[in-house]
Amino acid sequence: LADRYQKSNAVATKAGATAPAAPQRNFDLILDPAAKDAFRRENNGIRIFPEDWGRLQLDDAARPAALEDRISRRQAVRHFRSEPVPLVSLGALLAELSRITKGDTGKYAYGSAGGLYPVQTYLHAKPDGVAGLPAGTFYYHPVEHCLVPITLGAELDADIHEPFTNKPAFEQARFSLFFVHQPRAIEPIYGDLAWRFSLLEAGAMAHAIETSAWRYGLGLCPIGWLDFARVRSLLQLEDGQELLHAHVGGLVETPHASGDWEEG
Repeated sequence: LADRYQKSNAVATKAGATAPAAPQRNFDLILDPAAKDAFRRENNGIRIFPEDWGRLQLDDAARPAALEDRISRRQAVRHFRSEPVPLVSLGALLAELSRITKGDTGKYAYGSAGGLYPVQTYLHAKPDGVAGLPAGTFYYHPVEHCLVPITLGAELDADIHEPFTNKPAFEQARFSLFFVHQPRAIEPIYGDLAWRFSLLEAGAMAHAIETSAWRYGLGLCPIGWLDFARVRSLLQLEDGQELLHAHVGGLVETPHASGDWEEG
């Protein structure tokens, strides 16, 4: 094991080098839900080693006692109750993305490259989707902890979503959230790495709300792809701003009406 460790360190990329782009691969997309499930159960992300490779077993007793409960509460919810989401519940969820003042600096619950925080959060509320909130699009202001109206009355067509999994979830959901890259807030510092760092930040933001939504009686379904060209004008974005990640959400139908993240 020690010999392998030394060899692996010898091929580490030198500091400051730009990581190569992901190789182009040819593959056929799996669209059938049953086939997707079968593929998921293959656990292709788990690396396989020969039995004689060697293992260093870690002590199960060292796992935090609350780990199992914390993991089980992170769920992708695809079935929602039909009644409007209380505004106080939505506000509590968005507070997970807010900035607090600590001394003379601002602090978030998640990290950002260089402390720049270039990822913006936008909300779309359906008619009667959120109690006390008109339908339309809004910008969530993380410093003022408020919603800024963008396009009131705007509605989203369900066909912007993949039809098999995401569209049915959207049709039941009461609101949508969009994490959007603002390049001018990070490119002057990080150049070509800006998109990657913003994507990492969006992942941290997603983790923050997905692991806390249950506290407010809410469920979220991550959406990996949608036809953002039909949404961006409703958010009145600048040129160059693009979608990083999205969710649909609402009140949970039942405590366990969900599974792991699956997107179309």
